[in-house]
Amino acid sequence: PVGTAGTWIQVALFALFGVVMLLGLPAVHAVGERAGVVSHVILNAAMIWMLLAMPLLMGHAMEGSADAHAGHHGGGTGDEMAMEMTPTPVWAEAVNWGAVVLSAVIAVWWLVRLLRDPAHRAHSACHLLMAAGMALMLALM
Repeated sequence: PVGTAGTWIQVALFALFGVVMLLGLPAVHAVGERAGVVSHVILNAAMIWMLLAMPLLMGHAMEGSADAHAGHHGGGTGDEMAMEMTPTPVWAEAVNWGAVVLSAVIAVWWLVRLLRDPAHRAHSACHLLMAAGMALMLALM
């Protein structure tokens, strides 16, 4: 659940990776390589979004304890124990679908690189899978 140390550690790491890549961007001069760095920054932002917005996107109330999320209910009636489902706000759906589209566009870009550059197929294939996986995960949420 959002708010746990594990979530915040991941958010901090992905944010750090994104900042480091942005700081290194001026040293990259080839257009294709610059696009690769920018794609990483966008995918880091999408990962941060996914980590922080998952309960909101999946219809779980943002308040409550990790025990309730994990199904460790402290007794009570069935109605009290049922997890409250809340509708996803329109702004969150819009941000999420924007991240899906950006991730899908990045996946297509890496697919084109995969097909055009035989010297770096493994590199491009890994990035293609990463971007396509991010688009799929966010779309499913």
